Amino acid sequence: MPNPIQIAAKLYDNRDTLKEFYGPSFPTIIKPFQDHLQNFATWHQVGVLDAALALAKDLEKGGHGRSVPVLLAAAVELVEPSGK
Repeated sequence: MPNPIQIAAKLYDNRDTLKEFYGPSFPTIIKPFQDHLQNFATWHQVGVLDAALALAKDLEKGGHGRSVPVLLAAAVELVEPSGK
């Protein structure tokens, strides 16, 4: 099982890859995911990463697994924004 540092590195790599892929559209693309994450975290009184994990599982179950990388990138941006 990966340790927390390895998991964090993969999350940051995912965010950086998507940021490079989407370019200037990245903030616009992740904004709805960030809003949903914040609302979910507030409603369930959990942290952003716990919210991301729960929502990622729901996306997978619902057949929308392709959205998970964007959701995780949005979570990383909420926890530690990359700036420009």
